[in-house]
Amino acid sequence: MHIEPHDDPHAGKPTTAWFITTHRGGRILTLAKCNCRLEIYKVPHDRNAQPLLTPDLVAVTGDNYQGIPGAKITFPQVGAYELKLSGSPKYPPKNSHRELPYNDRFTPFTLTYKVIVLP
Repeated sequence: MHIEPHDDPHAGKPTTAWFITTHRGGRILTLAKCNCRLEIYKVPHDRNAQPLLTPDLVAVTGDNYQGIPGAKITFPQVGAYELKLSGSPKYPPKNSHRELPYNDRFTPFTLTYKVIVLP
């Protein structure tokens, strides 16, 4: 995970966050193949808390990884935040008789990151 600039986001200023998602072995898992969702929580938060932000994910390029999940985020205040990225495979449409290609299969995941937002 990386946040512009230099992993030091500032409150009230738009920033870009991106996530290098790969399969085991290092093959890139692109946003096009993932039902990914990003939720942002203020820290601390209750287990059942609603996310403070749920920015839309878009395919971005970062560190020579193309098509990985990224989002524009504006953190509202100084302090600690938790970013929660979850994803599951995109399956063919329900009425389709196609099966998901082996290379596009993966176990659903949830990753969390702590971020300190500066003034």
